[in-house]
Amino acid sequence: MTGGKLRLNDEESVDLQYFPIDQLPDAMINLHPCWLEDALSEGEKAFIR
Repeated sequence: MTGGKLRLNDEESVDLQYFPIDQLPDAMINLHPCWLEDALSEGEKAFIR
């Protein structure tokens, strides 16, 4: 995803934003960096965590 309009549609989220990959917020769930690394990898393979 490279853009678009974010919108809240539930009570679980209070804010949504896009961030450049080198400016991600510090307050992320511990597994999110692993998932991002997997998603941004060049290979097509399954990741089992």
